[in-house]
Amino acid sequence: MAGEKTVRLNNRSEKPDNIVLKEHEVVSKCVEIEKELPTFMRGFFAYLKGNVLPMTRLAYLTDIRFFCQYLIDNTALTEAERPRDIKQDEFNEIMAVDVNLFIDYCRSYSVEKDNEIVLYENTNKTLARKKSSISVLFKQLYRDGVVEKNITDGFDPIRVPKASEREIKALQDDEVMIMLDAVTTGANLTEKEHQYWEKTKKRDKAILLLFITY
Repeated sequence: MAGEKTVRLNNRSEKPDNIVLKEHEVVSKCVEIEKELPTFMRGFFAYLKGNVLPMTRLAYLTDIRFFCQYLIDNTALTEAERPRDIKQDEFNEIMAVDVNLFIDYCRSYSVEKDNEIVLYENTNKTLARKKSSISVLFKQLYRDGVVEKNITDGFDPIRVPKASEREIKALQDDEVMIMLDAVTTGANLTEKEHQYWEKTKKRDKAILLLFITY
């Protein structure tokens, strides 16, 4: 594409090149989403940047953008036509019940795209993450003095199954062989990843064989 800049990597960290490039890609997406959101959320953006991993930051920002679009399309809480135009005083009027209605909306909804209707169904785990995103946002806005009240105590609880309640998923035989082959041969690794593999391949294979056997 015209105007698209080439990324040249000068990696002097201990991270593999592909990880550095992936993190750069994720952070770039975060910055683009932040430009679509209201400027009074700057403190929230700074909090995410300094306290969570890039993928978590991206997930939170994506949820917040969706929440803002929901306010525009499905409520009378704002007169804005795009998320970045939502006003601070409009956000200050949002109550816990409005967030609870949003989470309930997220359970099952539809979106019209390119002459087709796409249906979305979300699990409690996804709903819990969306609730977490909104909670972190409102707590930070309250700390920054953007909103007058911390409404998060009024958010409805969402039950997520504990690890012991989840169905155990086992690898198939062919998947086990692929995994062991990757550890044994070091296939599809970058040069830097290959350096680590040379040091740990015997240990890694022993660990995997122990897990698979017992």
